[in-house]
Amino acid sequence: MHPSAALVCCLLAADPPAPDAAPSATDTLVLTGALPFSGQDLEQAIALRLLDGSTLPGKLEVIAQGADRIEVRLGGRRRIVEIGSSREDMVTRLVAISVADLLMETTPAPLRLVSPALPPAREATLPPLRLAVMPGLAHGLARGETALYSLAAGVGARRGRVVVGLDAGYWHTPTVRAGQPGESTMAAWPVRVSAGAALGRFELSLGPVVAPYNVTGTMPRSGVLVGGGLAALLALPLLRGLRGLAAGGCDVFVNRTATTVGGKDLTFASPRVAPWVGLGLAWEIGA
Repeated sequence: MHPSAALVCCLLAADPPAPDAAPSATDTLVLTGALPFSGQDLEQAIALRLLDGSTLPGKLEVIAQGADRIEVRLGGRRRIVEIGSSREDMVTRLVAISVADLLMETTPAPLRLVSPALPPAREATLPPLRLAVMPGLAHGLARGETALYSLAAGVGARRGRVVVGLDAGYWHTPTVRAGQPGESTMAAWPVRVSAGAALGRFELSLGPVVAPYNVTGTMPRSGVLVGGGLAALLALPLLRGLRGLAAGGCDVFVNRTATTVGGKDLTFASPRVAPWVGLGLAWEIGA
């Protein structure tokens, strides 16, 4: 590639920021005809392409030749710039590049070559992860519904204000009517998926929950509870990466399991609506 062509490509690719004080070429710049730019604009565009402290080696003439052609003369040499329908700022740049091309033929080092500024490479990063463990307590609101002692472990991720999580755990109920008709104890293994928003140290989320269960006692049985829940969580920094968690929420189920005696006396039931609270610890990775 010809050195002039390489220079033109380089200068078109980047338009460096304007210097604090552009060198004046008022005494050497002559504009003739109806040009789509001012002398000051052209001086600035040319100054951007001169080395610091450099000046034009002679009189520079810029002559309008019709609506789409401009002639540039410098030191006995000339260039014709075809501007077509180019914007005003692009015309100024094209003329400045023509001046730079003429300078390359007249002086060895008046130009400052500017490499195209490449955008910084963006590294693909994973969102910060949170590994958490939390014991808790829930209780049903209706008659016969029992308490649920829980232990949950999960992983969460945060991107901006959006938080998502996946938890799995264990529920256990106290034994009711021990040694009597209607004795029941339930164990369950809930799995919860959640999504929500972070507001500072607070997080609000909701999502579905399924809990396979097993009831032992006078009426052994098993099944799956299906529902959803809303949770609010406060994360407090303790040590580097370590967080203290305080949470509360409410789960609502579309089904429940119950034990009755004689078909009428309800002795045990899993909650349909279960408010809960919990305290735990979390370790944040990549935060």
